[in-house]
Amino acid sequence: MSGRRLEQYRIFAVKAAREYDTVIFEEFDLRAVRRKKRPEQGVDAESGLRNFMTIASVSILRREIKRAFDAAGKLFIKDHSSGTTRACPFCGGTTESDPKASILLSCGNCKKVYDQDWAKSEGPLV
Repeated sequence: MSGRRLEQYRIFAVKAAREYDTVIFEEFDLRAVRRKKRPEQGVDAESGLRNFMTIASVSILRREIKRAFDAAGKLFIKDHSSGTTRACPFCGGTTESDPKASILLSCGNCKKVYDQDWAKSEGPLV
């Protein structure tokens, strides 16, 4: 790993720990994304993502954030996020769209359209 990148991650992590009391990471095994498909499973469309993950060293960034929050006595939480994309942020209803097929989802209950990434974080962008 590049020493420069590691230093940037450490600086970022310390700044985040100074500014925030809690960080929540999705309980997510990064190794599952890195696994290559066997040839008999078809085209490996995720190979580009794996290359970016290697360049970015996401696990190292996560480790440095945890280290900084622990050192500052702040909360580092890993949480399961199953179903967060399917729950409408407006009414709590269930989406009628397939989260894997589209970034924009529509609620089956209130019919509002929202960005699925927003639904897991802050609020609607649409």
